[in-house]
Amino acid sequence: MFNSDQISADSIVTGNCTKDIVDPLLQQVVDIVGAAVSDLGQLVGQPVATILATVDGTAQAAVGDVAQLLAKVLTLVVNALGALLKVLGGNLSLVGDVLSAVGDILCQLVQAVVKLVDGLLDALLPLVGGLVGTLTSLGLNTLGGVLGLVL
Repeated sequence: MFNSDQISADSIVTGNCTKDIVDPLLQQVVDIVGAAVSDLGQLVGQPVATILATVDGTAQAAVGDVAQLLAKVLTLVVNALGALLKVLGGNLSLVGDVLSAVGDILCQLVQAVVKLVDGLLDALLPLVGGLVGTLTSLGLNTLGGVLGLVL
C-alpha cells in the first residue's frame, strides 16, 4: 500500500535513481489509480445524482469540482514524473515499461470519469493545459490525446 513517507520531493536523486528504487514507486501509482478506476467502474449506470453525491449524501458536487479534483491528481502525478525525468537526465529507458503503465492507467482514469460526468472534459481541459510540455517530454502522447491536448 502507498506510504506517503516513501515519496518526497527529494527522495529520488541521481545517486539512488535505479530501476529497483523507481519501479516499485511507480507501480504504487499504477495500483492506487487502478483501484480508483475499478471503483469508478462500479458507478456506471448509476443516476447522476448518485455519482456526484458527496460522501455524506447531503450535497452534490458540481462538474467543475470534479474537474478540479481530477486536474489535481493528474498534475501531481505528471509533475512528479517530470521531476523524475530531470533526475534521469531525460533518459526514459530506465523506467520505460512502468512509465507506460502509469500513462495507461491515467488514461483509464480520465476515460472513466469522463464517461460518468457529462461536460467534464470541457471543464478539465483548461486546468491541465499546462501539462503539455511535460506530457510531451515523457512521451505520454496517448494521455495528451485523451485529454484533448495538442502535443
